[in-house]
Amino acid sequence: PGGDPRSYPSTGSVVMLPIKGLEAPNPVVEVLVCGGAPAGSFQKALKGQFVPALNTCARLRTTDPNPAWVIETMPMARVMGDMLLLPNGDVLLINGAGAGVAGWDLGRDPV
Repeated sequence: PGGDPRSYPSTGSVVMLPIKGLEAPNPVVEVLVCGGAPAGSFQKALKGQFVPALNTCARLRTTDPNPAWVIETMPMARVMGDMLLLPNGDVLLINGAGAGVAGWDLGRDPV
């Protein structure tokens, strides 16, 4: 979502939100992807240039007839964060780095 990578080594975080209408004929399934590193960050990190992480989250309703990403802004950018779905349905986003990428000690600025 948003044109930037969010999988390893530009590691963002993903969580499936609580399913709405589970007993209905067409339940709503939505995923949330947050953070990551901009395109080219891995190669730059290998050279000692640590690019700031992405500050966006993207939602996708996978059950929509024509799914489309909806992009939102996070208060703090991060790569390699962890997302937890809490019992009340809230999402807790913790850990990560403010710059760099995952792997081989290439993350900087702990979050």
